[in-house]
Amino acid sequence: MLSKSTFVPNLPPHPFFEGMFEVLSEKTPLALRGKWLDAGCGTGRHTRFLARLGLMVTGVDYSESELMEADRLTAGTPEASRVSFDRQSLSLLTYSDGYFDGVICNEVLHAVPRSEHQITLASLQRVTKPGGIHLVTGYVTERSRGHSNHLYPYELRNFYIKAGWPIVSEFHGKPHAEVCGETVVQRAQSGVIALRP
Repeated sequence: MLSKSTFVPNLPPHPFFEGMFEVLSEKTPLALRGKWLDAGCGTGRHTRFLARLGLMVTGVDYSESELMEADRLTAGTPEASRVSFDRQSLSLLTYSDGYFDGVICNEVLHAVPRSEHQITLASLQRVTKPGGIHLVTGYVTERSRGHSNHLYPYELRNFYIKAGWPIVSEFHGKPHAEVCGETVVQRAQSGVIALRP
């Protein structure tokens, strides 16, 4: 893990996320407008990336220390005027219905208890305008061993289909071994781009 002293404001997006975002840009270029939510923004890496594209972006996280670091890294950057940060629970967002044109939620759900996955995704859906876009990624494991909050295969896809959201694109990374606590698990990244009807 990077120490705070190694964080830099213009760190490029995570490669898996960047690949998904390129597909989003190609398939739904008109979606890249207006106000976006970076749900679980951490230190604002992807918040600033979206703002550099000219979007107005709100980064939300529950960690006060992460948000303080996000503020510090964003201050004085060219995109600072297009960025705001807010401390909220993703499952209890206070924004009005349809407030955002798009939502990204990158590698966050594994930090949310499994019992709150559906309510968290429903909260993100509620604050998205009709015609708005979601780009959501998470870690997937075949079994519940290891990190108990990981998604199951196709869980994201099935959630959006059940909610009536068309899937624009879907991604599955290659499994790799990682240590989770005292257990080595096979996990991979998975993601969907979905469109609110």
